[in-house]
Amino acid sequence: MGLLSSGGWQKSGVYHLSADAVPADLFFYQGPGSDTLYVGSVAAQDTAVQLRLPLVLRKNLLGHYVCPKCHKSDKTVTIVNSEAPLVRRTITGTDTTYSSIIGRKLYEGCISGGARAHCQRDNIRF
Repeated sequence: MGLLSSGGWQKSGVYHLSADAVPADLFFYQGPGSDTLYVGSVAAQDTAVQLRLPLVLRKNLLGHYVCPKCHKSDKTVTIVNSEAPLVRRTITGTDTTYSSIIGRKLYEGCISGGARAHCQRDNIRF
């Protein structure tokens, strides 16, 4: 991950920070009980990064979230918070696996971690 050196807020609401020239993904962690949210990435040739918080989420024409990292929506699922999350059981031969992803929804507990969607390809929440 790139080393972040200095930064500051601009009047437009953009946080500008300097980074070294190492490719890195940038995440935002609010504290215990919250999700680590993807906010952007730094390319190897970039020397400055501009973050817009909160991250603007986009949906495609079918209403599925578009991943901000890979810019695709075929592997994204919507996070649903409920008191009794659903679980899918898959039995293949003698192996049994459990998944909280059913269709295009990821069912989690009743405490919201802040993320609205999850990309299975990049394994990030946003």
